Amino acid sequence: MPRYTYFCHSCYKTWDARQPMGFNPDQCKYCEGKIIDRMPSSFIKVVKEAVEEGRKVGEVTKEYIELAREDLKDMQKDLKTTEDISDD
Repeated sequence: MPRYTYFCHSCYKTWDARQPMGFNPDQCKYCEGKIIDRMPSSFIKVVKEAVEEGRKVGEVTKEYIELAREDLKDMQKDLKTTEDISDD
């Protein structure tokens, strides 16, 4: 699932969430405020900054792919742990 960053206009906090594409939360994670916006992904920000620093987009993309693989492994471990707990 993709990771999205949200911003709450009530408490001015941001948070990341892994959610299906097209899903939009209806309230803030912290204050339950109703006025929230999805922010541009951090990948877009990082690529823009990297290009401005003179790095190649391909290098940044490879780094993000590796980070995504690590995130996936962590999520799989968490899921396995959750399944093991629920089996007890």
